[in-house]
Amino acid sequence: MNRADYMSGAVDHQTYYLALADVIGRAGLEQIVSWVAPLEKLRAALESEKHLSAIPLGKWDACDPGVRSMVARNAAAVMAVSWSGHDFGNPRAYCWSLCETVCVLKAVAVRMVEESKAVQS
Repeated sequence: MNRADYMSGAVDHQTYYLALADVIGRAGLEQIVSWVAPLEKLRAALESEKHLSAIPLGKWDACDPGVRSMVARNAAAVMAVSWSGHDFGNPRAYCWSLCETVCVLKAVAVRMVEESKAVQS
């Protein structure tokens, strides 16, 4: 799976961003999401609407430096998912955006809430 699959609609938003999250580092991203909001607040925000908009965008944006650091440490794997076919020999061939940070973190937050519900069942 790669970005082309996501852009063509073959893969949905959540699946694509979770694939990125898994190569970036699931445990580290979950720690960052826990800083954004505790699980109970994530659950309540997700119940009110699916985009977690009840949590201010600035909270998600503030996590960008930490996420970018994790992306840099796992750049080859991130590029393989996100831009398969690009020139991996050129370190400037890939640019991580603030939007990608927010999408990855929100996908991880949704997964955390869903997994906590499964454990409670």
